[in-house]
Amino acid sequence: MTDVATTSRVDFGRHPGEWVDGWSASGVDHHWALCSGHRARDFAAAASLLGIGHDNFGTTH
Repeated sequence: MTDVATTSRVDFGRHPGEWVDGWSASGVDHHWALCSGHRARDFAAAASLLGIGHDNFGTTH
């Protein structure tokens, strides 16, 4: 089992306050996940196949 930190250091691609506003407006509750990196499109595709929600508040390269 790998230890996972509850905080992540990420560059949101915009002012952090703007990112938090978008994240909060999504209606997210206490069950959520933050992923960073180049896999955003993969996670969006998986969420679509599973029929679950997915929001991307960063930039996709």
